[in-house]
Amino acid sequence: ITVTSIDNMITDGTRSFTVNLTGVVSGDALIGDGVGIGTITDDDLAPGTVVAAINAGGPAITIDGIAFDSDTAAANHPTLDLTNATEGGGGTGNNTNANGSDDTFVNAEGTPFTGDTTLFETERWTNDFGYNFPLPNGDYTVDLYLAETFIGIGDNAAGIGGRLFDISLEGNVVADDVDLFDEGNGVVGDAAGQPLVPIIKTFNVTVADGQLDLDFLASVDNAKIGAIVVKVAEDDGLPAQVSVEAALDAVEDGDIGVTTLEFPVSFDKTPNDPVTVEYSVDVNGVL
Repeated sequence: ITVTSIDNMITDGTRSFTVNLTGVVSGDALIGDGVGIGTITDDDLAPGTVVAAINAGGPAITIDGIAFDSDTAAANHPTLDLTNATEGGGGTGNNTNANGSDDTFVNAEGTPFTGDTTLFETERWTNDFGYNFPLPNGDYTVDLYLAETFIGIGDNAAGIGGRLFDISLEGNVVADDVDLFDEGNGVVGDAAGQPLVPIIKTFNVTVADGQLDLDFLASVDNAKIGAIVVKVAEDDGLPAQVSVEAALDAVEDGDIGVTTLEFPVSFDKTPNDPVTVEYSVDVNGVL
């Protein structure tokens, strides 16, 4: 018996199956006693479940109930990818620091930031790097913790445009020319940014190849990241929309043969429950 599961990330419970023999086709075989029982345990993760969390440049730590892995120059996180990194670290791009550990963080309005700044104080940086998370196919939410802890601080007179980098998920740019200094006052492009402002950028992504690829690529100075949290995406509560596409043209298989037309059916998201699709066929105006 083969059971095919819908590829989804929806918690749908453990399923049990019972098989009873009801007949055999043979002249020399009889049905014996016995019942076959099997169980498939649900391995789906509930929406909102954290599947990966990294404190870039810092030690392992638990904050707000989330256990963050460490990622340091001495002990790289196993998902880190420095293949294309060349800046710093003796040309390896293996750089981490705690530039923000002695600084006072502020809100966009310039007032003191009173929240926990631990995840914004450390960082991993270089020109081109990423993280490759092995994950089941499905929909995820990625939170990126960022703050400018170098540009515009101390002897560094650079400001807007002093650091620019792109963020990509699954090979697609989701944030172009990120300028943390420019974003610091909450208004991009008004020529009045500031450093040391905690920023969390949130993105939705679909994984279809068993691996979530997160990449940072700098065009000015270096790219950086303070912390990363990956969660199973929340269900929007809306029913899945079923669509049918036009069939490919077919050549008649003889005057009395059977000609098969295939109409692809798709969903805009994975349904929570099994779906039965009803249909009718209209041939030359006759159903």
